[in-house]
Amino acid sequence: TVDRIRVGQFEAQLEYLASGGYAIIGLAELLDFLDGRRSALPPRSVVITIDDALDSSSGSSSAAPSADGTR
Repeated sequence: TVDRIRVGQFEAQLEYLASGGYAIIGLAELLDFLDGRRSALPPRSVVITIDDALDSSSGSSSAAPSADGTR
């Protein structure tokens, strides 16, 4: 089966993370930390990935903030 999420649901999940004090970081930041090139990550860090294997996900991640928290 394929799990799909509507944009509104994704936005609600992002709001939940923001209101819970989570810091959205980029995958590169996490890899730098794991490889020892970064000494620490912000508290409550999360990385968001999107599986783009389906055409249906193309362009639907515009609600996702960039690594600096902007959209």
